[in-house]
Amino acid sequence: MKRRVCLTLCGAALALALAACGGANPTAGTESQPSLVSSQAESSQQESSQQATPQPRQAEPSQGESASSAAEGALVLTQQDSGAEAGYEPTITLYPDGTFALFASFYDGSVTISGTYAQEGDGYVLTPTDSTAQGTAGSDVGEITLTPSGSGFAYSGGQLGATYDGAVFLPPQQ
Repeated sequence: MKRRVCLTLCGAALALALAACGGANPTAGTESQPSLVSSQAESSQQESSQQATPQPRQAEPSQGESASSAAEGALVLTQQDSGAEAGYEPTITLYPDGTFALFASFYDGSVTISGTYAQEGDGYVLTPTDSTAQGTAGSDVGEITLTPSGSGFAYSGGQLGATYDGAVFLPPQQ
């Protein structure tokens, strides 16, 4: 008896699956409509695949692109020889309003650290106030200093993903 009930339920489930896929077309001559369930499943699969794949950051707009851009006048520094893929390099953006954003990649994700900065001589002292870090890496960052080094700035503030004390951050090539 249990077997007969189980077979009946399996048959009903199979019939529903075929009907949802358009396998059973009860009205000949009309186009089958995709079911609401399958279109919702497809959209949720697309959303989850977009969330699972980290997207590279968009490049900062050049000064000629947008006069009204919020990043106008910002100094964008990219870590030299970080070994990271294009678009995932550690970057520090110093905004004219005295705030900064530091982007760093880790094996299990990325983090953006923001805060304020002050210019000291030819260098900068960055004071983090906020971090998107979910774990220990990047969540306890202290004061960061950027000192002039060649055509860029040497980082000092402890290991942060591919960023280490002495790493050189360069401005964009002109």
